[in-house]
Amino acid sequence: MVKKFLALMSITTLAASITACGGSSQTASTTTAPSPSTAPIATVDTNKPKPEFKALLQYARFDPNAEVVAKFLNEKTGYKVTYDMLPVENPDDKLNLLMANKEK
Repeated sequence: MVKKFLALMSITTLAASITACGGSSQTASTTTAPSPSTAPIATVDTNKPKPEFKALLQYARFDPNAEVVAKFLNEKTGYKVTYDMLPVENPDDKLNLLMANKEK
């Protein structure tokens, strides 16, 4: 009785897996690429000013705004980034104040 039950379960499982993993009825000539009329068109307004970004860093003994890398990135990308540092003492307090004031 157990052998018949196991045989029936394995046949049922095999049939279900073949049905689930079976191929679709679509032909190979169909493509999944969107047609040109439905694809979004990206337009870039070159006259629009770029936004300014702010970066909050941990304390270090240098001025990140005067770094060569920061100047290079500003020059090549055109985005102005203002770097700010947390203080040595109580950096969590300043971070909490910035978050509470919703500064960006």
